[in-house]
Amino acid sequence: VDGQLIETFDNIPDAPIASFDLTINGGKGSILVLADDLCTVTPTAEVQADGQNGKVADGSLVASTPCTLRALKRKATHRRLKLRLGGLGPGKVIIDGSMVHRSSRVLKAASVATVRTKLSLKAQRLARQHRLRRLGVRVTFQPADGSAARGKTYHVRVKQ
Repeated sequence: VDGQLIETFDNIPDAPIASFDLTINGGKGSILVLADDLCTVTPTAEVQADGQNGKVADGSLVASTPCTLRALKRKATHRRLKLRLGGLGPGKVIIDGSMVHRSSRVLKAASVATVRTKLSLKAQRLARQHRLRRLGVRVTFQPADGSAARGKTYHVRVKQ
């Protein structure tokens, strides 16, 4: 209605609801038309909930997606490494490698996150001497719900 998806649930019992999950399958002929790739943005939804008791709860929430961990943007200079990561939910992102300092970031909701770290002193010296062209970094994501950690190794060109 008016460009918005509206769903009404009539037969909900008069009892407190602790959580609610709504899964919408996309694809051709879907009820949703997306302007952006959900794995490259932080998807949010506006929510208006009206209770049988007359109370109203309005707000926005960050929606989760079934995306896989991926590097959307990689940049390395002779001192720093910057990764923009997608496919993340609530949890902890860790960057580690032999040529970078270990760095982590805790995410409270599903999002696209930018994580930065410094190159090791050895890597900085090699980069200044133009002997370090690429570095390998391990990115690990540990979900907050306790499910198995996911990890990937990325190679990043060092800007001279």
